[in-house]
Amino acid sequence: MSDASEGAGVSGSDPLLSVEGLRKYYADDLSLIDRVLGAEAESVKAVDGVSFDVAEGETLGLVGESGCGKSTTGETVLRLREATEGRIAFDGEDLLEMTDAELTEFRKRAQIVFQDPFSSLDPRMTAGDIVTEGLRIHGISDRAERRETARDLLDRVGLSADQIDRYPHEFSGGQRQRIGIARALAVDPEFIVLDEPVSALDVSVQAQILNLLDDLQEEFGLTYLFIAHNLSVVRHICDRVAVMYLGEIVETGPVDEIFADPAHPYTEALLSSVPRVTTEDREAEFATLHGDVPSPRNPPAGCRFHTRCPEARAACRESSPPAYDVGERRSATCFRADAGHSYWESEPIEENARSAGEGADD
Repeated sequence: MSDASEGAGVSGSDPLLSVEGLRKYYADDLSLIDRVLGAEAESVKAVDGVSFDVAEGETLGLVGESGCGKSTTGETVLRLREATEGRIAFDGEDLLEMTDAELTEFRKRAQIVFQDPFSSLDPRMTAGDIVTEGLRIHGISDRAERRETARDLLDRVGLSADQIDRYPHEFSGGQRQRIGIARALAVDPEFIVLDEPVSALDVSVQAQILNLLDDLQEEFGLTYLFIAHNLSVVRHICDRVAVMYLGEIVETGPVDEIFADPAHPYTEALLSSVPRVTTEDREAEFATLHGDVPSPRNPPAGCRFHTRCPEARAACRESSPPAYDVGERRSATCFRADAGHSYWESEPIEENARSAGEGADD
């Protein structure tokens, strides 16, 4: 894990990135028959009221099941997608209020590394052209200087400077991802969104890329938003973690504390899904989820997780829990985090508890 958590930026100063009430809705296109019948279009609530901070020099992990809104959050934070509602502040400046000129300057301070190391690279461009594209767009340096920068960056990310004129198809997956990282570094950014940067790579290559990202963070003073579904990877590289479910963040906190003692039932289930070695005399307990993830077009009332939660009570159906403080820089949106709540006065929802019991018997 990065040592950034020991720095002053993580411990208490103003965050480099602050996101408040971020929403990103997509209009659902109706078919011709639906329009003739007068059906009303529903919005897909990909991100629905997300708030989090990222301190300078730290790595915040954003985790959750596929389709929960992680990548959309990362892209909206960088204004690659326009937010429906909310506030995104970078170094105290509101990104959603920036002019085109101000947004262009912001692009030099914040970059992204995409999940697929092949489709994110233009197959018609050489490695050198890909790495220096940002420099050319922003008018930084002349052609000879940009080429020298590309050679230096390729060498820094573990490639050979002599590979500068090769095309993406001439590289392996791990090498292509190194090119993507070099491209992100070219304009000397402060903040990088890493959108599942190792999920498409072999396990042995994943470790190499993670170690590279850790080294680069220390060398260049970078701040990361690390999006992933692999919790083992998150534990290795992140300082804090935010857990997403169906467009909402349900728990945040220091990564070691959350892995040791999760406060939200969904986090417990995610951690139970991590493969582990057990012995005959100590059998691991697994929190198994039942049922399908509800549609983001029509999420459940109350707590969005209550339809799958084995500990859900009537209160969970009726109202959405706020984010309760459960420790220093820790919060969980679950009624059971409040010892004085009426949640504790009622029995678990019968069908949820029965499904959980049937899963345990299996």
